[in-house]
Amino acid sequence: MSPSSPSPLPRRGRAASSEAVAGRRTLDPAERARIEQALRTVTAGKPTRDNPAGERPGKRGRLPLVAVVIGAVILAAVSVSAVLIGSGNGSSAAPAAEGTNLNASSEAPVPANPGTPVADQPSVSPSASGTPEDSGPSRTPTPSKTTTTTTTTTTVSQPPPKTVPGTRVLNLGDSIVNGPTTLKLDSGGNLVVSYAGARKWSSGTTGKGVRGVFQADGNFVVYAADNSTVWSSRTDGHDGAVLVIGGDGNVRVTYGNAVLWQTGTAS
Repeated sequence: MSPSSPSPLPRRGRAASSEAVAGRRTLDPAERARIEQALRTVTAGKPTRDNPAGERPGKRGRLPLVAVVIGAVILAAVSVSAVLIGSGNGSSAAPAAEGTNLNASSEAPVPANPGTPVADQPSVSPSASGTPEDSGPSRTPTPSKTTTTTTTTTTVSQPPPKTVPGTRVLNLGDSIVNGPTTLKLDSGGNLVVSYAGARKWSSGTTGKGVRGVFQADGNFVVYAADNSTVWSSRTDGHDGAVLVIGGDGNVRVTYGNAVLWQTGTAS
């Protein structure tokens, strides 16, 4: 071979590893040419059989250290790109040379912490203010008191009317009784009608009357001590009229079927 066209040397170390990684996928001719050109640049300064001194063609001298570093960086970048492209296409990429794990970002799944089991507890409903209320000891409801008002109606037996013909005299304290109805000239000289013990009517002659007389002419009169009239029913002129003491508390003077006078105290 001529010095201007050095033959490609066998790839060793990282170059061989890169080719092994890249060989898992088909590289296009342009990419392969760039890789081979980078390899020739790195190995151009090393001694070979045709170039024992390790000199570059057309230029003598030592290879600068900067060129070596740049070549190594390019080679590493090409190797990593090839692995990433292969992983993106769904193919399983072989691990890089010297046991470097390129998929260092993947982490083992961490099991979820189930936490500490909490015993089932009865739920407590908060009060409206947010603080549970202490209802305290249960109390037996007290039944409400019902007041029942009972109206007692006293039923008084009412006998049939009692008829008193004329002439009938009532002195102080005398009375005519028909069941619950009483006609009396009290000790004060007042003619009074009461029913079941309650006063219903009076002549208003207290301190004046001394005698009460139902006369034959139908007139009922209260006389004073000098025989003057202090009260009368003004029903004279009806001979044969009667004084009727009703069982209903009413006292009247009747003549035949006509009522000439009455107290109007029927109950």
